[in-house]
Amino acid sequence: MIIRNSQIAALRASLEASFEQRMVINLRKQFVAFAAERSDEEIREFANSGRARAATYGIDSEIDVEHFIEYAVIHGERFDLLPWAQKILTTDGVDGSKKMDWIDEYDQFVLNRDWDRPR
Repeated sequence: MIIRNSQIAALRASLEASFEQRMVINLRKQFVAFAAERSDEEIREFANSGRARAATYGIDSEIDVEHFIEYAVIHGERFDLLPWAQKILTTDGVDGSKKMDWIDEYDQFVLNRDWDRPR
């Protein structure tokens, strides 16, 4: 079986579109005020920007990228530049999932913000 580059590109595009649509649905459900001010296309662009920023920190699993984007809604699109977030996200030798666990812990225990997020 030979898989051509065009087939890989088509699969990648399909997966990206599926992720974008899931993010539109999730953000509309979880962050009503945020989503109400934006079109689906704007939410997709926001999600893609968040996904690209997350990748620069080694965050690549879909659930971790989703959480990264959710924090961008909560703390601002460039929350990753906040000093506390930068310290966590730029820690060497730590994988993306652990970084997002630390972001969750900081958000809950230091910032004392409690919110219901489906896992």
